[in-house]
Amino acid sequence: MFIDKNFKNVLDLFESQLNEYSQSGAAFAVYKNGKALIDIYGGYQNKNVLWNKNTIVNVHSTGKGIVLMCVSILIDKGILNINEYVHNYWPEFKKKNKQNIKIKHLLRHQSGLYGWRKKMKVSDLFRGKYCNKIIAEQEAFNKPGEETCYHAMTIGFIINKLFENLTNMTVGQYIRKNLVKNSNINCFIGTPKKVFNNIAKTREIIFSKNINLKNKDIYYQRAFQNPKVNINDTNKKKWITSEIPALNCHSNASSLARLYNKFNVKDNVVSYNTFKEITKIKNYNMDYVLRVPIKWSSIGYIIDGGKLFGKSKKSYGHTGSGGSLAFSDPEANISIAYTPNILLDKNFKDKKYYQLMNFILRN
Repeated sequence: MFIDKNFKNVLDLFESQLNEYSQSGAAFAVYKNGKALIDIYGGYQNKNVLWNKNTIVNVHSTGKGIVLMCVSILIDKGILNINEYVHNYWPEFKKKNKQNIKIKHLLRHQSGLYGWRKKMKVSDLFRGKYCNKIIAEQEAFNKPGEETCYHAMTIGFIINKLFENLTNMTVGQYIRKNLVKNSNINCFIGTPKKVFNNIAKTREIIFSKNINLKNKDIYYQRAFQNPKVNINDTNKKKWITSEIPALNCHSNASSLARLYNKFNVKDNVVSYNTFKEITKIKNYNMDYVLRVPIKWSSIGYIIDGGKLFGKSKKSYGHTGSGGSLAFSDPEANISIAYTPNILLDKNFKDKKYYQLMNFILRN
């Protein structure tokens, strides 16, 4: 672990937070200009097994931000054009009047494919080809650009299909080859069995008071409850080893913060011109699934996430169920990530991350 002398109080706060839930664990990291200011962890990854520097946990939708880094590389190389129609890269996608859906509609959660029309089981998520077959053969719920509806699950499978068609690699394979490379960064979509001993078990679900309202909301049902994934599902080996790009990235705060900090460097992962384009706000409307207005970038990063993303209006990143998140402030070249193993029903209902962030802002 490492913590800069100016942030010693953060470690005290972090350790006190771990006592709130029995045998919970977490990691918190802050990197600036490629160097650690804070890189700490603690608690338990499993019963009687302490969290260590190599512990990873399912970060859920926080992994979307890493997938988007890969999308950015394809854009930068001229392999993918967000203004092209999806069917130009995936001909079968054109069925059922989906010929007008562009890549930008998909990435900005405006394609109308935020769920499946067919009744799905959790086990179906382990079969990416099957999931995409269903998507290709179904009609969208609305016209492209008509509504903003968070594509919680489907977007990962569609992006994965595009990667397979354009690169002959899955998203998980592309991450390992083009982002992680030979570094000591731990970030997986489709986690190998050799690191199973480092995986933290997701501990519990805390339901919000609004859960009954959500159950009755057709948008929420389509996006999050078909299929309905529970805590037991995410701890199973089949879930861990499968590639479910929107939901089952396994990583830790140190790795995520370093990936974001590396991505910030001018002309490093992508050209500066591409970086500027993919972090511009292109969709700021009410999201009918999440029931809040969100500033989506041109490729689907959350921009200016309020208190979650610090002071900069240009901060970009993504959040995930359970309170995990990773983001970067490109102006200060500072990147922050938080990865707990407590799965909450409502993102960031818990106060622990806010407390840590307030300490950072004060310093």
